[in-house]
Amino acid sequence: MRQAIVSHPGVMVSNMLEDLGVGVRQFAKNIGVTPATVSRFLSGKTALTPALAIQLSAALGSNPAFWMRLQTNYDLR
Repeated sequence: MRQAIVSHPGVMVSNMLEDLGVGVRQFAKNIGVTPATVSRFLSGKTALTPALAIQLSAALGSNPAFWMRLQTNYDLR
């Protein structure tokens, strides 16, 4: 049985930001975190936290549970 490829949720957010033409600094400012925090998350160096899931859902849509499920699926891969 083939396993699905599961990416870090930061990859999805990075792709969304690219499609929207929004840079790391602007996105960080929009959600109230440092650019370093956003960069670490987008590169997969840090996991999504519940607080960041709330901020992502406000900025990009969906709900915090959706974003946390992505992180959980990544962690369980």
